[in-house]
Amino acid sequence: MTTSEPPKKLVIKKIPPIERKPQIALKSVTNSEGEVFQCQDQIRVKAPWGSRATAEITVLYQDHSGNPWAQYKPNESDPKWDWEGGCIRAERLRKA
Repeated sequence: MTTSEPPKKLVIKKIPPIERKPQIALKSVTNSEGEVFQCQDQIRVKAPWGSRATAEITVLYQDHSGNPWAQYKPNESDPKWDWEGGCIRAERLRKA
């Protein structure tokens, strides 16, 4: 005769949340060529459709590793694309 084992209880372990350091807002950043950029500066970025487009810097910040970044919104768009903006490392910024 076989004895049936009682069903095992399912144990769910909670994963502790990842502690994220807040981004540090910056007033200006410098690219690899030594040019200084600030919010509202016009820059050239690669658009999703492959060509270059003009965009405006909206936010400058430093990530948790100390790298400066620029967040931007496009000034130009293509009717076939819905493009709301992007971000780029400060060292790669180019003036429009």
